[in-house]
Amino acid sequence: MFVTRGSGAAARILRCGLAFSRKSAVAIDNIFVFVIIFSELRIPPEYQRRVLRFGIAGALVFRALLIGAGITLIDRFGWVTYPVRGAHPVRGVADALRRGT
Repeated sequence: MFVTRGSGAAARILRCGLAFSRKSAVAIDNIFVFVIIFSELRIPPEYQRRVLRFGIAGALVFRALLIGAGITLIDRFGWVTYPVRGAHPVRGVADALRRGT
């Protein structure tokens, strides 16, 4: 790829591969967490799929509630976005200084 398309294309392919491997590692990590939770709570195998579905549904509901609460908060108190906007550049500079770039 580097020889035929150049370093930019090779870097993009490498970044995609790294992103895929990170997502795969997170998926494997989630499976490990589910196994630990199911075993520690002693959930019988016949109920594990049902418990997992309720967990996913609960996560979606709570995510929607938090998104709605955030929208309402920003709508009523627009100034709350200023600390967040200010924190992003500060965090970026801190990360850059820590990495030495």
